[in-house]
Amino acid sequence: MLFIIAGCDSVTVNKPFGTQPPKQVIESLSGTWASRDGDVFFVSRTEGDALVAGKTQWEKKNKQFTARNYPLVLRMIGDQPVLFFAAHEGLKDQFGFIWLHSIEDDLIRGRAPKASVWRDAVASGEFDGRVNTRENDHYDVLLESSEKLPGQLIEYGLDRLFEKDAGDPIRRIGK
Repeated sequence: MLFIIAGCDSVTVNKPFGTQPPKQVIESLSGTWASRDGDVFFVSRTEGDALVAGKTQWEKKNKQFTARNYPLVLRMIGDQPVLFFAAHEGLKDQFGFIWLHSIEDDLIRGRAPKASVWRDAVASGEFDGRVNTRENDHYDVLLESSEKLPGQLIEYGLDRLFEKDAGDPIRRIGK
């Protein structure tokens, strides 16, 4: 994916939430992007302002390149863009998401959900969802999307809910 969410604990939601972004925000993501590790992504706008990211990679076994498409959904939480993507191939009701903390100067910096904070907020009933525990004290937070969720996140504080370290940005290398 565009961003790798660090750690073994996960936060997903059953469907994207938030409002439709302004066209200029959608358009700002179109283009060719590269990570510091050398991964290159092609992002294009499709019908209805949806986005698709494409990536090629070498398959040693078949000695050939393959291309993959990753449908993306961009939504706004207040004035902040959040990017949703399929958390697991084949599952239509689990979306991972990342806060696009900064989109400027041909750089995108994203911040992943802070799983422990989401876990505690769901366990206390502040957000609708459930926490599934796995072995070795790992867990999955499964949020329930609703119309009130964006307002709850703003009230709770995006800075509290997302990791402070945005990691390496991705850089635009072409339009």
